[in-house]
Amino acid sequence: MPSPTTDQLEGFARSALDSAGIRGAYDKKLALALAETTAQALAIFLDKAEVELGIPASAPPPGNSGSTTGPGPLVLPPTGPTAVQLEALAQANLDAGGIAGENAPNLAKTIAASLEQAVALFTAQVLVDTGIAIVGLLTSSPGPLIWIRKVDQDQLQPLVDELTIENGLLGTSAPALAGAIAKIIAEALALLLTQAKVAPGIPCSPGATTGPGKLM
Repeated sequence: MPSPTTDQLEGFARSALDSAGIRGAYDKKLALALAETTAQALAIFLDKAEVELGIPASAPPPGNSGSTTGPGPLVLPPTGPTAVQLEALAQANLDAGGIAGENAPNLAKTIAASLEQAVALFTAQVLVDTGIAIVGLLTSSPGPLIWIRKVDQDQLQPLVDELTIENGLLGTSAPALAGAIAKIIAEALALLLTQAKVAPGIPCSPGATTGPGKLM
C-alpha cells in the first residue's frame, strides 16, 4: 500500500487544529498544508527506507524455503527526508493556501524539522515482524512492521515545542500549534505503520537474510 495520502491526513489535521483551539479564516488551509507536507515527507521516507540485512531465518536445503524467524530493524539513520527538503515543500504548501506573513517561513521550518525528527524516531522504533515467507532463498511475501515503542504525541510534543521556540514562533497560540503538529504527525506515523510493508524479494541464506530490503 502507499504511504498515507493528503486525503487520509487532512481530516486528522482539521481535528487536531480544532481540538487545539486553532480556528479562523485559514484553519482549513493550514490543515491542508500540514496534511500535504506530512504526506510528502512520508512518501519520501517510504521510497528511501531500507531494512537491515541479517534477519534470522530458517530456509534449509534441499528446498531452501521457510520463513524469517525473528524481527529485523530498519537501517539507521534514515536517508530522508531532510529538513532542508521538507522546508521547501512546507513553504510551498503554505504559500498555496495563502498563509503568508512574517511567521510563515518560521512555521515552515518548524513543520519540516518536526517531520525530520519524527521520521528518525519512527525508523528507530519499529521492526520488521517475524514470519515472512521464503521460497528458493528469496522472501516471497510482504512483511508487516511492528512497534518497539509507538511514536505518539507525548513523545513528539516536547520536540515540536522546542522547535517552535528555536524558530521564533512565540505567540500565545504557539504551544497549542505545537501540540496540533505533534498530534497530526503521530496519527500519520500510526497510519504508516499499518500501510507500509516490507517488499518481497530479499535474498536469504538458509539462516538469515543476506541483503537489505525495501519498504512499499
